[in-house]
Amino acid sequence: VARALMGWGVRRMTFLDSGRVSLSNPVRQSLFTHADAAEGRSKARAAVEAVKAVMPDAEAECVEMEIPMPGHPHQSAEGLRQAVKKLQDLMASHDVVCMLTDSRESRWLPSLLVAAAQKAAAAPGGSNPPLGLTVALGFDSFLVSRQSYRDSPAACYFCNDMSAPADSLAFRTLDQQCTVTRPGVSG
Repeated sequence: VARALMGWGVRRMTFLDSGRVSLSNPVRQSLFTHADAAEGRSKARAAVEAVKAVMPDAEAECVEMEIPMPGHPHQSAEGLRQAVKKLQDLMASHDVVCMLTDSRESRWLPSLLVAAAQKAAAAPGGSNPPLGLTVALGFDSFLVSRQSYRDSPAACYFCNDMSAPADSLAFRTLDQQCTVTRPGVSG
């Protein structure tokens, strides 16, 4: 997605991730290398460096934080408030929010925050809200879902889903927990 955005002339990007590059990432995600995985580098930092290697004048930033997820433990109520505030501030400073995460529940809060920004923008004197996009790429599948934007109604990722978000990561094997690896590992 980042390489396509660069090809379209997008120069300002923020990568938000708390994970480390694993050996399964370079074969699926062109911003990462085997060396990134071998060193266990931060995904957000490695992505920024890869973008700047291709486009030196890019304004790319990394934010290393976990997205609060339903069904997952949180550090504290105050930590949760700070994380939500940080996400709101990031969304307010961007035109498009691409939710490119591996689990359903990690897309839940960003989807809600984009919807809230859309609702606030509809009020008199409202600002320009971000466009929310969910992109999920599997070995045999590709999903792009857009949320409502201004007068163009659409359903968010969870309005199109059959079940409420829950902890899809704990107590499950890799093929059961990751929306990206499931098709390739299970088949």
